Amino acid sequence: MRHSLLLLGLLAATTLPARAQWVLQPISFASQDHEPEVIAALDANTAWTAANFRFYRAAPPQVARTADGGATWRVSTVPVPTGSQGNGVMDLSALDANTAWIAVANHFSGPAEGSIRKTTDGGLTWTTQTTAAEFPVNGAQPSFVHFFDGSTGICGGGYGGDPSFRLFTSSNGGTTWTRVPASRLPALLPNENGLAATYARGNTIWISTSLGRVLRSPDRGLTWTVGSTGQPNGLASLAFRDDLHGLAVYAYNRNNLLLRTTDGGLTWTVVNYSGPLRGDMAVQLVRGSNTYFSLSAAPLLNRGSVISTDDGQTWTALETTFLHGYAADFASPTAGWVTQFEPDADGDPNGSRGLHKYVGTPLPTRASQPQAALGAYPNPSTDGRFRLPLDAALRQTATQMQVYDALGRLVLRQDVLKDAGQQLLDLGTQPAGWDLVVVPTPAGPRQQRVLVQPR
Repeated sequence: MRHSLLLLGLLAATTLPARAQWVLQPISFASQDHEPEVIAALDANTAWTAANFRFYRAAPPQVARTADGGATWRVSTVPVPTGSQGNGVMDLSALDANTAWIAVANHFSGPAEGSIRKTTDGGLTWTTQTTAAEFPVNGAQPSFVHFFDGSTGICGGGYGGDPSFRLFTSSNGGTTWTRVPASRLPALLPNENGLAATYARGNTIWISTSLGRVLRSPDRGLTWTVGSTGQPNGLASLAFRDDLHGLAVYAYNRNNLLLRTTDGGLTWTVVNYSGPLRGDMAVQLVRGSNTYFSLSAAPLLNRGSVISTDDGQTWTALETTFLHGYAADFASPTAGWVTQFEPDADGDPNGSRGLHKYVGTPLPTRASQPQAALGAYPNPSTDGRFRLPLDAALRQTATQMQVYDALGRLVLRQDVLKDAGQQLLDLGTQPAGWDLVVVPTPAGPRQQRVLVQPR
């Protein structure tokens, strides 16, 4: 399904002139098997991450925090019940460099005691704030927590056979929690038994359910509406650039779709996007902009990261070098962290985990202005050879051209000839079909779709 969607859309991938740069963060987790899975970036100096032991076994989760832009990180271990295995941090919400909340759940053996926990000393100590009334032992487990400010928060999780969604709000920093009355919530559908991705901005929060619906509260959990994605299962990720416009990823058995809403999540349509968007993808909004960021959730299959400035219609390769993991968060166009994955030098396929910090040029805050198309000819070509006229603007400002195939894969890169009036582009080794030629310039990418005819 993913490939057919790419072919249906007009391929319009572009590549930023400057290659993105990432710096590995000096975080000393207890072992390389601790995998960062959630990130909360607050500003250029402050960020938090929570790392779970691989497959949630053998060791308790850990939380790391930086208050100096990633130069140093403080690591703390989250206490878990004696004799239990499979404890993991499902979500993290941070207020500043000292205060944060985590949702802890148990996946395997021992006392399955889910809870919301809070720190006010930068992660050195954690206080359990929920009781069995919210998340019973061996019962419902929390899947998310979010605080809008130091007082008002919301959390929720599995329903444990309840007749309504298990959502709780707090007005005192998490000291006590009150269940959202069923009368304020949409009714559960048959077999709707879990919560998936969540996203919050301002006073609004969106929560996807296990049956492809999206709950929305515009007032910090007081009132609720529900929309439908039209998909049968939960969403992998959600992100909104304002109260109405958002993107979501539906990923189930590798049937990966990009969805878009323009009415706050009530209705969703499938996006026939173009460009090198990763197949097993997750999307995040770069806060302070209208730019969406995406990386692969299958790091062994795809390298690199991509961005979109037009609500997910076209995607631009930010870089194609690094192996990323599962999560990302950008506090601004210049301050962002992503999970990192690299195979070990000794060949261990499980590799090592950590975080990368973005140190490249500022990400764009709005879409680039359309630029003049290229004039490659003959188009179509019977032998895969095209001639590309080089006007004065290209000779003065362009340095490189790239070619992407119909699946958004980079298949050719070559330098622009500065002293020539035209340049030969040889795609004779490419299979028949459409390709996209892209020439990045300071004013924006210039591009053209070319057709290699069957030979």
